[in-house]
Amino acid sequence: MSHSFQHRFTLFLATIFVSTTASASHFGVDGRDGRSGRDGTNGRSGQDITVMLDGSAQSFYLDGEDGSSGYNAENGDSATSCYTSYDREDLWGANGGSAGNGGDGGNGGSGGDVLIYTRNLSDLSKLFVSSRGGRGSYAGAGGYGGYPCTCSMRTWSQQICTTTNLNAAIPGVV
Repeated sequence: MSHSFQHRFTLFLATIFVSTTASASHFGVDGRDGRSGRDGTNGRSGQDITVMLDGSAQSFYLDGEDGSSGYNAENGDSATSCYTSYDREDLWGANGGSAGNGGDGGNGGSGGDVLIYTRNLSDLSKLFVSSRGGRGSYAGAGGYGGYPCTCSMRTWSQQICTTTNLNAAIPGVV
C-alpha cells in the first residue's frame, strides 16, 4: 500500500469517526402546532327570474348575500421540559409549535340574472332591478407560534480529549 494512499485512507476513516460522533444533543419536547381556522361561508347568489313586462311599474331585488368571515386560528404551544445540564458541546432546543393559518373569508354571492320579455320598449322605463353581487368577507387571524427551548447560558467551556489509533483498524498497517 503506497504511503499517499494510506494517508488518504486514514484521513477518510478519521472523517467518518468525527462525523458520527459530533452530533448535537436535543433537549425539550416540541410544542403542538395550532389548528387552522375554518373558512367562512360563501354568500348565496341572488335569484334568477324571468319577467314579462305589462306596462305597470315593477321592482326586483336580486342581490347576492355577503360572505361570512373566516375563523381565527389557534396559537402553537410552547416547547416544554426545557431543562439541560450543559454537559454537551452542541445543544439543540425543542421547537415551539407552528401557528395555525386563519380561515379564508367567504365569497360574496353573485347577483341574480333577469330575462325580460316585452312588446313595448317604453315599458323598460317602469322596471327597477337591483342585482348587485355580495361582498367577500375577511379572513380569520393567524395564530402565534409557540416559544422554543433556549439556552439560558450563551457560552460554556468543556474539555474532552480522546485518543484513537486508526491504523490499528487496517490489517497490515502499523
